[in-house]
Amino acid sequence: MKKPWLKNQILVKQNMAFKEIINNLKKKLTIRGLTIFSKTELVIYSLIFIFLVTAVLIFYFNIAAEQRDEERRNDLVILERALSNYFKEHNAYPRMAEWQCIEQDVLKKGTFSQRIGDYLEEIPRDPLFRDGEQEPEFCYHYKSANDEEEYKIYARLERGRGKEVTEVFSFGGGKIYTGVYEETPWFDSDWKYRKEIVIDKSQIRSDLEDFPLLVDLKDEDIKDKSRRQGKDIIFVDKDNKKLKREIESYDNLTGELVAWIRMPFLSAEEDTRFYVYYGNPETIEEESRAVWDDHYLIVHHFEELFGTSYDSTVKRINGKVFGDIEQGVEGKIAGAFNFDGDDDYISLGLPEQLLNLPALTLSFWVYPTEIQEGVGIIGWEGTEYGPWQFLVDNQNNFFRARIGGTIYEIKAGKPFDWENWNYLTITYNGARLRYYSDGREITSRSVKQGLLEKGSGDFITIGRYRGEPWYSGSDIIRTYSFKGILDELRISDVARSTGWIRTSFENQNNPLSFIKTTGIQELF
Repeated sequence: MKKPWLKNQILVKQNMAFKEIINNLKKKLTIRGLTIFSKTELVIYSLIFIFLVTAVLIFYFNIAAEQRDEERRNDLVILERALSNYFKEHNAYPRMAEWQCIEQDVLKKGTFSQRIGDYLEEIPRDPLFRDGEQEPEFCYHYKSANDEEEYKIYARLERGRGKEVTEVFSFGGGKIYTGVYEETPWFDSDWKYRKEIVIDKSQIRSDLEDFPLLVDLKDEDIKDKSRRQGKDIIFVDKDNKKLKREIESYDNLTGELVAWIRMPFLSAEEDTRFYVYYGNPETIEEESRAVWDDHYLIVHHFEELFGTSYDSTVKRINGKVFGDIEQGVEGKIAGAFNFDGDDDYISLGLPEQLLNLPALTLSFWVYPTEIQEGVGIIGWEGTEYGPWQFLVDNQNNFFRARIGGTIYEIKAGKPFDWENWNYLTITYNGARLRYYSDGREITSRSVKQGLLEKGSGDFITIGRYRGEPWYSGSDIIRTYSFKGILDELRISDVARSTGWIRTSFENQNNPLSFIKTTGIQELF
């Protein structure tokens, strides 16, 4: 705001300029009282006169607008004090679930004016509010939230013609959404709460499209405000588009959420921002199989507590459980399956999507509980002369495949890290096999171009290869079954990039490191 002495100086200069124009005009007068002007002089003097009058009017109205804005700020302070006194007596603020113009509420003798009227000599009005306006541009807007423990009032200012606002609010009410200025639009008013999540760009190894991002949150606000089992929890991107999501687990008691979100784009150059929305008692959101792009053939989380192992993709290649697999054990990510090494396995049947693959990405988490030799983790059931399989040896583990009629093996050259979690990935791009351990390539080899053939395998199994164990009486003398815990097994019909594989490992190994910040709770 300009200082008063500066305003006076400007007015003095304007008056002096005006007097100078008058004096010049007088000199142009003849003895007979006629004014002698050229056309050019007449135009110039007219323009100067219009300019000076306009400048005076603009100057006057700017002062008036600034005075009205100051009045608005003072009015909000008055309302703030009244609401504070009201809260002291009632332990709550006047209820207003949706934004309401206070001046209109007064005219209607509504809830706010009736409850707050005893705490004010007169309820303030915006200087430009006019009775009868249906949607006034200038009025004082009020809303309560969080069981009337919070509120916010805002007023539009004339600086920037209503684009700037001034506001007052209760403790914690600062994030009540107004939608007035520089706020990301609210996705849907049925959801009453949201928080911004920022993904750290430094964790993204390369730009990625349609990446299934693991989000692991433990949040008191989500626990208190969301529905049981997190059925109302959704994710929305910065463009206000709802993201595909699959909730693997949610704990109502702790608010711990484990969810997979399909991110249209993850940048390695700038942080990625999106929102988690919750607090909608009327919705039951279903898990989306579209989290997993069309190249995913199988995604098994192994989170089931009993029975069938379900595939999360649209392919629905579910697994039938055999033996005494211990389900619901603690896994790398939520739950997992524990195989006993005797006769436990899962049969995926004979899915046509896995026959003669042109490319492959196979990945899983494995926690071997003892040193083993000659057992299988996944592959076509059969001998070494036909199917592709991932096998375990006491000093090695390797992938074996039949490609173009030739058997190839790619070996890690080292054993598992026993009694620890290992993340293994195999890719085949039609010409080369690659082996990754914990997101890093450790070996590769070129192969004959061709399809990954099924060969003589009858069905795909998880947890063994080659068939039933050998018995002597009731004792098992030879088994092909793996002993340990498996989690997050996936197969794609494309060779994922190194950046994809590295980011997958880092994200699943330490999901908390991906979240740079979680914003404070915003209320609608």
